[in-house]
Amino acid sequence: MLSVAILYFLIKFPDKIINLFQLDKGFDNNQISITNFNAYNILTISLVVIGGFLIIENVTTLISLLYQEFKYK
Repeated sequence: MLSVAILYFLIKFPDKIINLFQLDKGFDNNQISITNFNAYNILTISLVVIGGFLIIENVTTLISLLYQEFKYK
C-alpha cells in the first residue's frame, strides 16, 4: 500500500518533487562529463544502486513483520 501511495505521488505531483529536491538547478548545458570514470567508480555506483534496490524491496517486508510482531505482543 505504501508503494502504491509513493508511486501515485510521484506520478501526480512531479513538480513538487522537482522543487523539493531542487532537481532543476545547475543543469545549464546538455553534456555529461565522464572524464574521471574508472573501474572503481563504476563498481561503487553499481553497488550503491543494487544495495538501494535491495533495501527498497525489503522495507515493506520488514514493516509488515514488525507490525505482526507488535500485534501479537
